[in-house]
Order: sequence, then structure tokens, then C-alpha cells
Amino acid sequence: LDTELPGLLSSLDDERLQTFKDSIAVRKLEPDQRLTQRAGRYWAEISAALSREILSTTAGSNSSALSKEASATGIGEPLFQRAQLEVQQLQHLDLAGFKRFARELLSPGSPERRLLVSQVTSTSAKDSESTQSQDVGGFAEVLDLQAFVRNQPFV
Repeated sequence: LDTELPGLLSSLDDERLQTFKDSIAVRKLEPDQRLTQRAGRYWAEISAALSREILSTTAGSNSSALSKEASATGIGEPLFQRAQLEVQQLQHLDLAGFKRFARELLSPGSPERRLLVSQVTSTSAKDSESTQSQDVGGFAEVLDLQAFVRNQPFV
């Protein structure tokens, strides 16, 4: 992606972006094929709402990142019509805004670009050295998600 991104962005025009947006909208608005899919989607929303509620109570004054979603739904409220709302927002996306987003957040060398590294460790590991926190190449292990989120600068 690093070497292909500039070419992809330069060849992207309004018509092609609209095709992508239409494809995403069709996929997002596709009805659930099974009751288990709908139940899973609803439970995911309930879980996300509870997480927002917990983060809002622990974040204190540093909860500006939550305020955008909270203003739309209220903290702690599940957003069961998320797909429809996302498609509405997608229709407002224009070519210049998408290219700006890609340059600012996806381009190599961008100061806003971030790398997420995750490691899964077995809970049955008997060797304590394999489960201890390690600093790998300047990356920090996140042990407390709420504290990590609270301490992040919001853009």
C-alpha cells in the first residue's frame, strides 16, 4: 500500500469514488440473512454502548472523543440504526475530503499515521518470561485500555 497509495489516489475520480460508495452502501444495508446475525449486531451495539458509558465515567474531562458519538445517541444508548446512519454519512464524502484523509492518515511519512501491533499470549503459559511486558522497538504494551484511551490526544 505504501508504494501504491499515491498512484491510487491520483487515478481516483468522482465517478470511481461514487462506485465505491454505492458498493459499500449496498453491503451495509443488506438485510440480515439469519436471526443470529441480527442478534449479534444488536448485542455488539449494546456492548459498545456499555463500553462508551464506562469510558465516559472514567475519562472525566478528557472525553471529547466520545462527545461526537454521544451527541448523536447519548452515552450508553445502543445505536441500532448504525448502518443507515453510516450510509447517510458516506454520501457526504467527497473526493477532495477522501484524498485529504488518505494523505494525512495513510501516507508513509505522515505525522498522523499510526501502527497498531497486537500480541496474543496464552493464559496457560507457564513461563513467566513469555508473559511479562516487553518494550519492542519503542512500542508500548497497553495493559489498561481505559487509561490508554484517557491519555491519548484527541484530534
